[in-house]
Amino acid sequence: IQFTGIRPGEKLFEELRTEGEDLEPTVHPKVLVWKHRPTEWDKVVEGIGEFTQLQNCPESEKIVAALKKVVPEYEPLNSHPNGASSADSVAGAAVAESSQQS
Repeated sequence: IQFTGIRPGEKLFEELRTEGEDLEPTVHPKVLVWKHRPTEWDKVVEGIGEFTQLQNCPESEKIVAALKKVVPEYEPLNSHPNGASSADSVAGAAVAESSQQS
């Protein structure tokens, strides 16, 4: 086995909780309870429905807007100065590919 270090884009840590979601102690010092932000079931179903409608959408702005509704803290890391994201080019390529197959 040869260790070569981290790969490009490899995460060094995983963020499992966000602001507003806190850990509370229990009677055991090594056991904590995760308090999460309550979410109404209707909002979850609405979000899933919106994602289903957007599954073939080539416009990343609409997808990002839908994600922000469900996860208010979401900020895409790959956005460009003009507001578009690198997902636009991927989505555009997918649309172009599907239209060539037609």
